Amino acid sequence: MAINNKVREEIYKRSDKQCEAMVLVDVIWTRCGISPIEIHHMLKRSQGGNTLDEVGETYHLIALCPAHHKHAHTTDKGYQEEVLILGDVIWDNIEHRPVYRGPDPTLSKRYPPTQEKK
Repeated sequence: MAINNKVREEIYKRSDKQCEAMVLVDVIWTRCGISPIEIHHMLKRSQGGNTLDEVGETYHLIALCPAHHKHAHTTDKGYQEEVLILGDVIWDNIEHRPVYRGPDPTLSKRYPPTQEKK
């Protein structure tokens, strides 16, 4: 599934259409800031990124310049460099919602394995 226009616009707005990869300049970490950008799935599509796309989630997406996007796909350091997220998302057919299994605190909070009963 392709990223819908509403989500794409949200990423463009958040990133100001500039690369969100962090780079070390002298002793200070800063955003790369290069344009144009490509939208990268930090949670791979094969690990449920498509499921999050379907529900309009943007947390698992990052704006990267072509060089950083290529680097994210060709290096084994993606998790260390925080351009990839460990874990996976599945669709819970009983509760009709995504469920995340992994160490990421944001996705764990948004998509816990079971909904708390009130």
